[in-house]
Amino acid sequence: MQKFFNFLTNNKDLIDIVIKILAFLGITSVAGLFRWGIQRYWRTKLRVDSDCFDVIDDSSKLLSTLYGSGNDDGPLAPQNILYQRRNESIDTQTELRLALNKKNYLLVTGPKGYGKTREAGMLIASLMSEGYRVIRIRPNGWLNAPKEFPKNLNSNRFRVIIFLDDINGLFRSGDFMQNPLEQEIPLAPRRTYHDRLLEFIDAITSFCHQDEVKVIATARTEPNDWEVLKFNLSDSLWGRFELVELEAPDDSVIIKLLDVSAKSVGLTIQEKDLHVIARKNDRSYENIILNLRRVFRSKAGDISAKDFTEKIDNLWQELYEREVRKLPTIKYIYDSISLLKQASVELYLPIVEELAITLMAGNNLIKRFISTQKIKQTINYITYQTKIMAVTTNYRLSPRDGQIEARRDKIELQNHVFLVGNTLLFLAKRHPENTLLSIIGFCDLIYRKGFEKYSIEILEKATALFPNSSIVWLELGIALQGEKNNKKAEEAFKKAIVIAPELSEGYYRLADVYKTMNEGESAQKILETMPDAKKTSAQTYYLIGEFLRNRKKFSHAENILGQSFALEQDPITAASIEKLLAEIEHDRKLKLESQREFSRYVN
Repeated sequence: MQKFFNFLTNNKDLIDIVIKILAFLGITSVAGLFRWGIQRYWRTKLRVDSDCFDVIDDSSKLLSTLYGSGNDDGPLAPQNILYQRRNESIDTQTELRLALNKKNYLLVTGPKGYGKTREAGMLIASLMSEGYRVIRIRPNGWLNAPKEFPKNLNSNRFRVIIFLDDINGLFRSGDFMQNPLEQEIPLAPRRTYHDRLLEFIDAITSFCHQDEVKVIATARTEPNDWEVLKFNLSDSLWGRFELVELEAPDDSVIIKLLDVSAKSVGLTIQEKDLHVIARKNDRSYENIILNLRRVFRSKAGDISAKDFTEKIDNLWQELYEREVRKLPTIKYIYDSISLLKQASVELYLPIVEELAITLMAGNNLIKRFISTQKIKQTINYITYQTKIMAVTTNYRLSPRDGQIEARRDKIELQNHVFLVGNTLLFLAKRHPENTLLSIIGFCDLIYRKGFEKYSIEILEKATALFPNSSIVWLELGIALQGEKNNKKAEEAFKKAIVIAPELSEGYYRLADVYKTMNEGESAQKILETMPDAKKTSAQTYYLIGEFLRNRKKFSHAENILGQSFALEQDPITAASIEKLLAEIEHDRKLKLESQREFSRYVN
């Protein structure tokens, strides 16, 4: 029987086809019952095993995967553009390799469009020729430390690269700038993307043999983007990286790129125009290629300096306006993508499609029926007919940097929170494995934005859809605790621990609830039942130490707190522990003075 269920889990696409055939043959009741049973099984088997990363072990597919251009293999597709050194006097690839070898952590920085992904990709390609495999972190969704070594790496624990492209965007979609100073003592703070990423990297590293993991990241250096990272070399994450800032490509490189790329699609450029365009360009490679793609699609035979748009943001806006005039429904696709990016939701095609239909037609059944066909045709037009937007092999849309954000007609998530939430819940029934992590990230975001009750409502419904997902119960408990509903929070944390007893966060959050309820003994007991191997958080030791102090067990408390100094501590937790130790010493002195006074009184 277990083999049968494993077959169901590993052959979802085949099963979906069978269901559609049954429905086509008119056996709708059987098809419906079969679909209900299978989806119910998939949901109950789903814990937190949905991954927010891809494994790349085929170097021929590396660049197309990094660029998300699986549907485009034309001569102007990003992976097919000829790589060129940005400066004739500097070998950037050698510089990057040397920097990576220093620490095994490399951060490639530069403004938008400078070719950071290409430089990092070329370095990774050379490493793959030496046997390395790549774990690429996807944007949006919920990043969580894996419980086991990724199956796609086939138990080979040697030579692994973790790649974080556009780490600014990863932080922006996965974190929401919580100020840790809002809490005097961080007993159980919500984990930031920074902390979850650190846990992810450390988990992968722990699965592998020593020095077999390399981490490569790219980051934009524009002030608004750099600020998101809160970069500090003394930080536990950023201190691991060696930084290399890319220089702007020379004009001679831009001229060669223009000439070679234009000829590859039959376009001609006059010599004098080559030099003018190189001077006018915003110093980015991407703007050059995007201009060429626009001219090529217009079927012009040549390109001149007057055809060239100097800044990439202006070019994205021009392209958007032109396509919307041809096909107005494109606006709803862009609106849907914009909302989902703001909501920290993966751009899984069925989610983009469903939200676009709702934006276009609302809940009117007749309008929705008509709009569904139009939206499907529009998605096909922008992805496969014109390749305006890339789509990956796992059905995720992959817009280029700034492609969505450059539009003038903005749409704000604040005004569409309920629409996005209801869409996610609706699709969770059909596509559970592709919505779970997005629901978690979305609820975390809207809770911070003031939609606390709605966040809890979605999470409660999610526990019914994913009853065996420890992270759903954990997030529900956190939200309930934030609203001071401690009894329900207690129940949620208990369920999270039962499902995943190895998850340390469940223990100290449950202990924190007990502390709030003035049940210190229960708090201490739950922390002491935590597996010793999972007592890796300085906050856990802080909590145990505080409970022991309140029970006047000063020596035991000092011993526990002393163990925390062997662990990594953020500045606030470290200061809190130092303060608690000082208070324990003060309490000890008061106790001794009280005992002396009592002795003098008795004598």
